[in-house]
Amino acid sequence: MKLTALIRASKRQFLFGAVMWGIGAPLMFYALFQGMPTLYFIGLMTMAVGTGIVARCLRQAAGK
Repeated sequence: MKLTALIRASKRQFLFGAVMWGIGAPLMFYALFQGMPTLYFIGLMTMAVGTGIVARCLRQAAGK
């Protein structure tokens, strides 16, 4: 099955996960160079949740 078909199956959740990842990555990058460990951890958690949402969407779509 094509990746685009998998994404269409749970489009809203997939995009939400991708947006969370897109917010977390620059946040981590900024915190790394500013020396802010708490902000880095928040960015890391945001990326982890976004990755989990995307993985769950792809798993559900592949199982259909």
